[in-house]
Amino acid sequence: MAPGLTVATFLARTFLTGTFIAATPSGAFATLAPTSTPLFVDVDPVLVGIIAVLLTIVFAFYLLVRRTLLSFSEGIRDGRRR
Repeated sequence: MAPGLTVATFLARTFLTGTFIAATPSGAFATLAPTSTPLFVDVDPVLVGIIAVLLTIVFAFYLLVRRTLLSFSEGIRDGRRR
């Protein structure tokens, strides 16, 4: 670590920049570049579309069931009042 650099600052810079420090066999430190790609770079747009359509169908089915059950309970309440 550089002189005057606190451990917290060192760790924050390491994790925020995506670089990692590793000890080499000789005892020196080497900076390693991140091996993973950033999030959402390799996502297939067709897959995202399919998931969006499926979620829309599930949400529509939820609304249909909710409306049916609310109407049923309202009908039961109206029937008891008469």
